[in-house]
Amino acid sequence: MKSKITRIIILLSYSFVNLYLIVTKKILKYVHPKIIPIIVISIIIMSIASMILILNIKIENHNKSKKNMYIIFIIPIAMILFIPFKQSECLNTNFTVTQNISIDNKEFESAGKQSISNNDVMNSKEIDINEVIENNKLDEKIKELILENDVIVVTDNNFVKWMDELYENKIYENKEIQITGFAYKESNFSKSEFVIARYIMVCCAAHMAVGGLMCNYMADDIQQDSWYNISGTIKYETYDGETLPIIKVNKAVETETPSVEYVYPY
Repeated sequence: MKSKITRIIILLSYSFVNLYLIVTKKILKYVHPKIIPIIVISIIIMSIASMILILNIKIENHNKSKKNMYIIFIIPIAMILFIPFKQSECLNTNFTVTQNISIDNKEFESAGKQSISNNDVMNSKEIDINEVIENNKLDEKIKELILENDVIVVTDNNFVKWMDELYENKIYENKEIQITGFAYKESNFSKSEFVIARYIMVCCAAHMAVGGLMCNYMADDIQQDSWYNISGTIKYETYDGETLPIIKVNKAVETETPSVEYVYPY
């Protein structure tokens, strides 16, 4: 009976911890939002298994050799509850400003290879964008890359798509851009250089990297890891032998760290 009670406690503990992470939204520090439904299903299954065990508790002989086997199930629960989550331990620190944000999924191929890269579609002054959308001439991914009043507005939902577009299609020279992220600096950057960056989570915290755009801003008050709302103009310049999109920053306003610091490619 003690063995069954132990199993019940472990199952209920896992259910409780997962439910706690979902309710507090701390689960977003560990996995992509689309994985949450799978976790909910696992909570339901473990809860049902616990109920079945409770209804079938009987006195049984104990195998002493198995008394310590349950410790391996307790360790992960203790780690989640008592060891603070550290983003830096999960990040791919080999980020370089010359790399493009590429995701191994055909859904995230650069929209610039499609009709959004056509200057007639890009420039809202030359075409009625709303009419194009209503007529379903653009698919959903391309709609996210339409400029707002001729300004590139980078949001959580389109961050990765815009990074891919700006790196691959050098047609946005002198376009205004608005973007929010944290300041990322490397030792070889000049005082006026930093990357406005975001953490990109593909599936979970173990598969995460830093991505963003190089910025040029003649100000000494940009602090590493602080969050900023950036407004500026896109320029294409040579950096380490490659032509890259660089933001000539007009305005940098420090802002609060968002509750969810990650962006997702899908």
